Amino acid sequence: PFPFSYAAPNLVSIFPTSGPAAGSIPLTLNGANFGTVSTVTVAGRNCPVTSQGHTTLHCTLPAGQGSAAEVRVAAGNQTSDSRPFAYAAPTLDGLT
Repeated sequence: PFPFSYAAPNLVSIFPTSGPAAGSIPLTLNGANFGTVSTVTVAGRNCPVTSQGHTTLHCTLPAGQGSAAEVRVAAGNQTSDSRPFAYAAPTLDGLT
């Protein structure tokens, strides 16, 4: 028997790179080595995966805040380097 291990997930890009503090928008993550069962977190919160391939993931952005929220992909026992995501500051629309 020969030891074997998969390469760690490699998160290359996120689209869009910013979104509303309320979340609930789709994110597309591109990279490599996502495997067949991965998890995604944004600022430590679960971003539920809606579809997945080895190089592309889609998830639904959780609510959050911050201009440099870390996005990570985990597959098996390995986690990608983080990429930043910017939550938009809440606005006071409709107030005068």
